[in-house]
Amino acid sequence: MPNPWETLGVERGAPPEEIKKAYKKLARKYHPDYNPGDTSAEENFKQVTAAYEEITSGRADSPQFSQQDTDFADSIINDIFSQFNFGRQSGFVSVQPITITVKELCLGCRKTARVRSEGTCSTCSGIGAAPGDYVDCTACRGTGKSTFRQGFVTVSMGNCGTCRGVGRTINKKCSTCSGRGQQLTEQDIEIDIPPGANGGNMHIAIGIARAAVPIQLLRDENFSVEGPNVRSKLVITLEQALFGCKIPVETVLGTKTVNIDPLGFGSAELRLRGLGMQTRQPGDHLLDVKVKMPEEAVRKKIKEALDEQ
Repeated sequence: MPNPWETLGVERGAPPEEIKKAYKKLARKYHPDYNPGDTSAEENFKQVTAAYEEITSGRADSPQFSQQDTDFADSIINDIFSQFNFGRQSGFVSVQPITITVKELCLGCRKTARVRSEGTCSTCSGIGAAPGDYVDCTACRGTGKSTFRQGFVTVSMGNCGTCRGVGRTINKKCSTCSGRGQQLTEQDIEIDIPPGANGGNMHIAIGIARAAVPIQLLRDENFSVEGPNVRSKLVITLEQALFGCKIPVETVLGTKTVNIDPLGFGSAELRLRGLGMQTRQPGDHLLDVKVKMPEEAVRKKIKEALDEQ
């Protein structure tokens, strides 16, 4: 593998705290949850994680790390993965963007999402070898740990340098995962989207991991969204404006009959309470009412009739 020190961007022999800080920064940058569908980021994430384990296990010829440092480093990796809600054996999980309409946004909906994940290979159970085509490492006897006896006490020295902590020697790689022990899969899952999940990401639990679900709002010719409120336009005739009217209005909750008081020649904004986003505190429906003026010939006759009075 590449020089682990160069991969993390630290000097050989750097103190553990500096190495830990460099790893956490790169792990956040390349984590698959923040780079859905980016295979290069996924590969970089694996490389920096491998480099960190290479250094902290002592395999990178770093004499300043004691066994206590190695155990502490392993706990740091576990802490980082648990912070991401991302199991070390579960691989990454990404979800394709979901598109919703304004009505679905306001009322909530259930959508089918395509999930791409990496988990333990179903053929080799994560071993990386063709079925039965591997043997236990003779150096560590399959434990993956390097140990020595001091009197009656067995002391662990970290991961085995022969098998790199795997605990076995692979004669033939698994054909399904090419020896990686991890397998990419795709599946469709049903996701409940609550009212108001507009833009950005909604986080959901998938197995032991959490994934960000990108939510995209489709453009609607009839409705626009303003925070918890929905806005639409209504055009009425001059007669309706002069005398008032009852008129059906389409809302996200269906067709509602609205009373419009006389407006004259002007326009108005009506607020239909509680007919907007159906969140814990429902928003309103804002109705922009405009008057469609008659053609010039008709307006002229109306003016003449008014002048005669």
